[in-house]
Amino acid sequence: MEHQSSTIDSQVEALLQTDSPSKEKKQPFLRRLFSSKRRSVGVLVAVLVILFLLFAIGTRGSRSLPEVQTALLSKGNLTETLTVTGPIDGSESVDITSSLHAKLTELNVKEGDRVKKGITVLARIDDEELRREVAIAEGNYKLQIATKEDRLRQERADYGKALQARDTAQLDYDRKSALYSVGGIALSELEASRNALADANRELSLYRLRNGVPVLSDSFDIQIENAKQELEKLKTRLDGAVLIAPIDGTVTRVNAKVGRFADDTEDKKPLITIENLEQLQMELLVSEYNIGKVRVGQDVSIRADILGKGNTVSGKVSGISPSGEKRSYDSSERVIPVKIQITDHNSKLISGITGKAEIVLGKAEQVDVVPLSAVGTDKDGNDVMQFVLTKTGGHSLVQSFPIETGIEGDMEIELKKNPLDALDTAYEPRYLTTYNSDLADGTEVRIAPEEAKQNGN
Repeated sequence: MEHQSSTIDSQVEALLQTDSPSKEKKQPFLRRLFSSKRRSVGVLVAVLVILFLLFAIGTRGSRSLPEVQTALLSKGNLTETLTVTGPIDGSESVDITSSLHAKLTELNVKEGDRVKKGITVLARIDDEELRREVAIAEGNYKLQIATKEDRLRQERADYGKALQARDTAQLDYDRKSALYSVGGIALSELEASRNALADANRELSLYRLRNGVPVLSDSFDIQIENAKQELEKLKTRLDGAVLIAPIDGTVTRVNAKVGRFADDTEDKKPLITIENLEQLQMELLVSEYNIGKVRVGQDVSIRADILGKGNTVSGKVSGISPSGEKRSYDSSERVIPVKIQITDHNSKLISGITGKAEIVLGKAEQVDVVPLSAVGTDKDGNDVMQFVLTKTGGHSLVQSFPIETGIEGDMEIELKKNPLDALDTAYEPRYLTTYNSDLADGTEVRIAPEEAKQNGN
């Protein structure tokens, strides 16, 4: 080993002797450096250690501080919307049905036909049997009225006779009482007269009187009313044999066929459906969590595949139901029906398709806006933001401030009041673009390089 070391020293010395004159002053140092293999390795390690320490010292301050992304407050415009999908229908829609078990004899309309309220005859149903039933019911109704009238006449006549008999019995009793008082008749005759008067009064008490005139029991009026209701019901059914348009509109569905029973359509569908397609609408189911922001009169933008990509029609919120309902049988969420009146008359838009309504809940122009990610909550549930404040000596410290938010867009939210307005700072503080709950107030941070340059740090 010593032999190999001396050999290396000899070779190094030979190389130094052949070097140029300008390097002669370095030769003593190089000899010492390469005097032995062990020494050269030690020097190399020492140099590396020194370089590492110098690098570590130079970067220690910056590496130990968390780096944060920040931005300055800026102005912008925001629109807060709520998007809900729902069907598009006519503003009025009527399903024509019939409970008559009779065949359809006429069908006068087809899908697409326009009809007039109270004028257009849509269809006719065989009414022969109904007409017979109406005739019988009408006869029964008249019979009940006649029966009451006959009975009332008889009752009044009988009452007159009973009244006359009572008056006669009263006169007889009065006369015999006078005779008995003077001994003109026996007591038995007086008692017989008294009994006859009592019988006559009892007969009169059997009559129902109103203002001194005999009236019949309520049973007669009940029978007449029952007969009347039955007649009116049958007449209504007879009127139902002629189906007339109940609204102005367009026939959108016809499920009826001539010769088929009116109450037996396929899949129990209505015979005819009429809609007012001049005025389309949507009925949306809005979640209970969002309904508080929806108001009648708010603008609505409506998209549908039939309109083509990027095309919309306008509408307005026209009604909000006063009560909610379950979204589905297996959901605990409640939804509230909201009606949207479509104000644009676009010839492409039709009833019976699905649309996507974007309700404009609010707008704000030229207000302070920040990303949604910049807003967090404190332990009390209040909205807060984190700002970076520069202290004496150039230290950047995180500080949280409570905030009040306003309009919320898809990516940004309105900052209603700048919480730093009251601070006396040399330059406008920056905020963390992403709220970090791990950074406590007073934590020193390092602003991302590009942002630090913009901020003058």
